[in-house]
Amino acid sequence: MPSSGAPRKKRKQQIRQRQKQQGQQGSEEGHIQVDGASSVQPAIVQDGASQNISGRGSISDTVNNRNTSNSGNTTISNCNNTEDNTRTYYQAKHYDTSDSAFHKEVHIGDTIHHYSQPDIPIDAQTRVFLEQIVQKIPWDTLRRLLSFTDQDKQQSTIPFDRENPEHFWISKNIDFTQWESANDSRALLLSAPPGHGTAEFCLHVIKGAREKASQTNGSVLYFFCSSVTNNKLSTILTHTLLHQVVCYSSDGKANSIAAAFLSALVSGHSQRRSQDHFQRYLQDFRVNDPLDETVEKILNAPDQELIEALAEAIKEAGIQELSIVVDGLQADIACWLFQHIRKATPKSEVLFTSRHPFEQIPGGMSYIEYDKERKECLRFLQHDDTRYGKISKEHHGSLEWLWTHPHYLEWSASTTSSLLYIEGKPGSGKSTLAKYFQQTLIEKPNARSSTIAHYFYTFRGTKLEHTHVNMLRSLLFRILQQDESTFFHFQKEFRNPQHHNLLEWPYDSLKKVLSSFANHPSTKPIYLILDAMDESENDDRRSIIQLLCQLCSKKNHCNIKVFLASRPLAELKHRIEESHHVIRMQDENTDDIVRFADDFLRELKLTGKILGEAKDYITENAQGVFVWVNLVKTELLDYAETGYTDAEILDALRELPPELEDFYKKMFDRLENGQRRDIAIGIRLFRFVLFTLRPFTVEELRDALAMLDNQNPPYEEFQRNKIHEIDRRIEHCGGNFLEIKDDRAVQFMHQTAREFLIRNIPNASNIKFEINDTVHSAITTTWVRYLMLCFTTPCMRDTFSKIESWSPGDFRAYAEYLNEWSLIEYTLRYITDHLDLCGPDKEVSQLVSTLARHLAQNQASYFLGSFIDVRIRQNNGQAIPVNEHHESSENIKYSTLNAAAEPKLPHVVKALLLTCKQDNLHAEGKTPLIISSQKGLAGATRLLLDLDLDKDARDNCGRTALHYATDNGDEAIVQLLVEQGANKNINDNYGKIALDIAVKKL
Repeated sequence: MPSSGAPRKKRKQQIRQRQKQQGQQGSEEGHIQVDGASSVQPAIVQDGASQNISGRGSISDTVNNRNTSNSGNTTISNCNNTEDNTRTYYQAKHYDTSDSAFHKEVHIGDTIHHYSQPDIPIDAQTRVFLEQIVQKIPWDTLRRLLSFTDQDKQQSTIPFDRENPEHFWISKNIDFTQWESANDSRALLLSAPPGHGTAEFCLHVIKGAREKASQTNGSVLYFFCSSVTNNKLSTILTHTLLHQVVCYSSDGKANSIAAAFLSALVSGHSQRRSQDHFQRYLQDFRVNDPLDETVEKILNAPDQELIEALAEAIKEAGIQELSIVVDGLQADIACWLFQHIRKATPKSEVLFTSRHPFEQIPGGMSYIEYDKERKECLRFLQHDDTRYGKISKEHHGSLEWLWTHPHYLEWSASTTSSLLYIEGKPGSGKSTLAKYFQQTLIEKPNARSSTIAHYFYTFRGTKLEHTHVNMLRSLLFRILQQDESTFFHFQKEFRNPQHHNLLEWPYDSLKKVLSSFANHPSTKPIYLILDAMDESENDDRRSIIQLLCQLCSKKNHCNIKVFLASRPLAELKHRIEESHHVIRMQDENTDDIVRFADDFLRELKLTGKILGEAKDYITENAQGVFVWVNLVKTELLDYAETGYTDAEILDALRELPPELEDFYKKMFDRLENGQRRDIAIGIRLFRFVLFTLRPFTVEELRDALAMLDNQNPPYEEFQRNKIHEIDRRIEHCGGNFLEIKDDRAVQFMHQTAREFLIRNIPNASNIKFEINDTVHSAITTTWVRYLMLCFTTPCMRDTFSKIESWSPGDFRAYAEYLNEWSLIEYTLRYITDHLDLCGPDKEVSQLVSTLARHLAQNQASYFLGSFIDVRIRQNNGQAIPVNEHHESSENIKYSTLNAAAEPKLPHVVKALLLTCKQDNLHAEGKTPLIISSQKGLAGATRLLLDLDLDKDARDNCGRTALHYATDNGDEAIVQLLVEQGANKNINDNYGKIALDIAVKKL
């Protein structure tokens, strides 16, 4: 608790009573007693009363036993005798400067003041007096009136361990290491919620600074704001640090430091205030004020003036090397304190911490905000990952053999890094095992504290999902998301100024980040689960395998466990089998195949001997390939549904091809010999599933199939061409090569099926199934015609043409209309990518440009035409022209997005959000989130917040989305932004913060 002597109110009452009893006679005689001498005191007569003056009034000051210190400063003894150490102000309300009193002498201690100028105002005389008297107040008197706390009592039960991962956000941060290694003045500011080690770190730094100060004659000031429980934080902080300054000062400096501190407070009052305000301040010094009370009034100063006075005290102390550590500061106090400390001493080491983020950081000060940079980094590690959710779940009771396999047990129990290679034939269940391992591992007690990152390569997903760069982004994202202490591995590369566009984080930089985990100081296991390395791009695959092996070197400090599943690859066989653990899938899954076959054969009602023979046949011919068994199941179910007897089902089973390749050939022959209509749809199905850049949904395929090749069907014909029973049509015309997943995505039933078709379609005996080199041109043309049709329908022409008078209901109707076109998001996202794949096809390029111009002719579709035009220009490296209709186009787009938000219309929402991302090119620096907030579109704002955009991004005026929402008084959007973590304390370019704007609106 602050130490300030006896209760002040009681002390004041005692002093005033003593004055009344003993000081009345001296007052009547008009004398000041100084060192036992008496001098005549001038007087002013006002309202018939005799009053003493000095400055603007008379002074009565009784001081005993005056001494001189070693430094020659005048000191006043018996400072603890509060009753004798008194002085009296007699406030004069008479401002007649012609009075003789202004031409007399005034005695203060042993100093005689001459006021020979009749035009000196009374306030000026009081100011002169204050400036003189503060020079005579000794340190002991000032110390007794200070409110300070004993900071040595601030101890933490948890020492700061810089090798503790919980403290890595400080100890491994680039800014900290630079601050720690700096030889000259240095300053570091940390902000973090309670419980993240800032207090422990401050104690750690204080200890080191004290040890250094003992050798260099430096000074260490420190303060913990948690020691203050009232609202006088800045006062107690300043007083405590002043007390520490005096403790570190040389003998005889205490009084001059006190004088410098008090003088700075008096001058600060005059310099920072208007004349009227300063006069009111001087008039606060009233009749019969005791010395203690007068000093207390001087000490009662604003925060900034207290800090300035502290800096003057430090300067007076002559401190050449200063370390100052303050934990738990407010932003404004931290900035003021740093700025003045830097001026007060030639060399300083500054460490401030705060419980809240800072928006403006003083120049010359490094700043670390807990977890902020890590979250920003995560936003730049976005990646595609559609494969994981489409992997089939293991059959009940399958794969449990893994946990008792000797190679797994050895790999898992090892305390050093190691790699487990799951090698398997195509279709043997490697991906299912990898997913099963990832999901089950999380539930294992010994792995709950581990970091688990996974990635599943695939050719059946988006265009990125077979690339190594996407794999690296996915693994690093999951590691950083789960373990914030790993951010120091990313920080250097994340800040690399050569990486101008981190949305396309350089591949070599990502490799460097992952390779750095070989030296990760924590022994907590990191599991990296990778599937289908054989489906990864050939380029640099060898380098990636080498990187994984290096991470698993037993020489590394960390414990990295790599679980890698793949078909046999020469690169893997050469590097892995010699020194790592290998499990061959087809050698271990026999019991799983038996269990799976037994279950589906029993579904067919097979029993007895036939059941046993069928199960044995399947087990012997499967050769560890689960895909073959699943195809057998499908065929036998078809036979059973047509009324086959048990014996006939067994005969049909024996007639099925025993090899997977032959099984696919049987399926393909069946398609080739089908109906012409089925073949036509099958060709187009395979074309879209093979060559689109992400898996289509069932609804998207229905629209794509309705666009006939090389035709521009009228809207009515397009509607008639839509297949109503599309699920059945896909299954029938896809010939069991295709499957519909739970998320309604259509894909090949297995990678081996895709590979078979790619090999065999060009050599098909039936020319009707040919897919030639013009496939990309055909697909791109389909997308262009699709968009053209969407915006030339009678409804578009007649209903959505006059946008000037649109109401919210019109925007809603427009959003519902666009949502009927399920392919609109895909075509907008990938049209330029398909254009690239077409090569130098001038006809297709011209068709796309025509589409962009056509869309721009209708105001309702203008923003889509503009979007495509910008994408094409960006793709070709061309300049983007100024859009004269940008504002009206923007209104339509965001109003439509807002109308589509509730209930959420999926197709149009995805399309509009895609076009909104392009608004980062906005001339005023406005992001989509700022635009929607400024326009008061709560629905659009909610959708944009779901994209994990930067909630605190600023426009050219420094304003955030929250600034505009509060300025509009839009409570709904303000609440949305605040709930999502938008910062309420960001200053715009004019110094306004959103919180201030909100208060003014109330």
